[in-house]
Amino acid sequence: MRIVLTLLSLSSLPVLLVAQAKTGTFVPFGSACVASGGTTCASANPNGGTVNQQTLTNEYAYPFSLRSTSIVTGYQFFTRSQSGVKTVPTSLYKATAAGAPEAGPIATGRMIVGPSDRFYRSNLAKPLLLKAGNYFLAFWCVENPHSSPFKVAAVNATNLTSGTQVTGIYWRRANPTWALTTIITTPSFKLICAGALAPTLTSTNVPEIGKPFTMFMKGKSSTLAVHILGASKTKWAALSLPLDLNAIASGCWLQVSTDLFTAKVTDTKGVASLILPIPNQKSLIGLSLHHQFIISDSRANTLGWLFSHGVTTMIGGIK
Repeated sequence: MRIVLTLLSLSSLPVLLVAQAKTGTFVPFGSACVASGGTTCASANPNGGTVNQQTLTNEYAYPFSLRSTSIVTGYQFFTRSQSGVKTVPTSLYKATAAGAPEAGPIATGRMIVGPSDRFYRSNLAKPLLLKAGNYFLAFWCVENPHSSPFKVAAVNATNLTSGTQVTGIYWRRANPTWALTTIITTPSFKLICAGALAPTLTSTNVPEIGKPFTMFMKGKSSTLAVHILGASKTKWAALSLPLDLNAIASGCWLQVSTDLFTAKVTDTKGVASLILPIPNQKSLIGLSLHHQFIISDSRANTLGWLFSHGVTTMIGGIK
């Protein structure tokens, strides 16, 4: 009987180990900013105006055309949040032969939006080569469009109170089929081509106890890059995060609390690597930390710094 019980205990050991194992994670959030530059290669009402307040919970797709092959680095929408600071998904779609957006995007991004009427930018992690043709820029008016229950509106559609009207705008919600809308008529957006790329954070592994964790930042070459490690992505002292820095650094946001700084220098390809040794302490399993890089660029803006998007990491391991 004792032998049988011992065998049963051993047979359950892999299940126990799996049950107590926690996988580390690396989750990007927010959006980065770029230096001034690049060209507006397609637009609608590019000077903005006044946002028409609406509480819609849809994804809207706005048409544009390219006359020649272009390298796209990002896009901007003139809008505002319903209240506070919100982050919504953005997408770029090809047009079908019938003139509607395709079901799936060719590029996606994130856009942080504040309560002021202005242009907010969504950057591409890599430049996208688009041939001449018809396309759509889109963003959701909710933060988590695929969550349940469906969320309330967080951001206004880009729709001005006056300006040049645009036809062929589409919308969708839970139904994946696009449909024409007559509610949104006067969008304001810009497609940005051949400009500087936004600083991007990547990693080849996830953080685990007892192992080094490596993060990479790609941005401007041969310049100072500072890694910010934060305990929070919602509060920095008495201030709420993300913090809008548009007044001194156009389109930039501070995403994390400034608890620890590490200075690096990017190489000739614009890459800086950061190795974070993680102690082999089980008490660290499940700990979440938040990361952001700032990159020195005196010509970028008044502040002289560019800001990457944020990343939340969770330390994994076996308890």
